[in-house]
Amino acid sequence: MTRQDHPADRTRAAALRLLTHRPRSVRELSDRLSERFPPEAVCEVVSSLAETSLLDDEAFARWWTESRTGSRPMAATMIAGELTQKGVDGAVVADAIAEVDDAENARAFARKLVRTIPTDEYGRFVRRLSGRLTRRGYSRGLVRSVVDEMWSEVTDDAVATVLDVSSL
Repeated sequence: MTRQDHPADRTRAAALRLLTHRPRSVRELSDRLSERFPPEAVCEVVSSLAETSLLDDEAFARWWTESRTGSRPMAATMIAGELTQKGVDGAVVADAIAEVDDAENARAFARKLVRTIPTDEYGRFVRRLSGRLTRRGYSRGLVRSVVDEMWSEVTDDAVATVLDVSSL
């Protein structure tokens, strides 16, 4: 058996391929590798990758949180749930989501959504915006507050536009 045929080498190559796509948690990588390789090889490779910091749950949790609060933000509780599903320890999850500002993220996401939601009818506006924010994990109270704020902004903008046009 050549060195390339050794199970640990094939496992390491597969692990590195997986890690080139995106960072992963220790458990996530272990689970993926366990589907194809023997447990001894998986354990050896995961341990060596963790020692070289190519596999780091803290860095993964920070990366995951940043990616989830980027262009389409979601609530900290949803991010925490995803990280927990990926096997990240509770203390690491808490540290990763500590800086997440749900109120600011909900407002930013709502401002993007408002451009695509019809504003001709209050009820439809509330249903659509509330539904989208709720599916991203934001609390009812926060959703209600953000929806009211967005409606106020939309109607104030509409009144300002009408006044601008009428002064011409």
